[in-house]
Amino acid sequence: MSREKSIGISLLLHYHDAVVNLHPTENAFMMGRHRKCDLVVPRKFVSRHHARVECREGKFVLIDQSLNGTYIQDTRGEVEFVHQNTAPLTGSGYLSLGMPMSENSENLVYFYCRQDAPTA
Repeated sequence: MSREKSIGISLLLHYHDAVVNLHPTENAFMMGRHRKCDLVVPRKFVSRHHARVECREGKFVLIDQSLNGTYIQDTRGEVEFVHQNTAPLTGSGYLSLGMPMSENSENLVYFYCRQDAPTA
């Protein structure tokens, strides 16, 4: 009899030299300009506590709480603007905190959401 167990989901975030792998059991993950954020993006257009990532009902979501909003680009190149709202993070793509992608190409946060994968 084969026993399968689920690896679960995780969310990989990559910004410059910082690489973080988030799991559903962890607390909210804060991104922003403040030095005490979990991921510091030191740009003037980024709010001190710009956005956080949480796992809700088995899915990762971005919660924007900034003045300038967050842009999410998916693998198809489609961009969603999130301001003072919540958006799911699925698949992979890029986050641009506070500025459109086209004006912020050197400060994008790459994300990759790993879905459930059964293992033997």
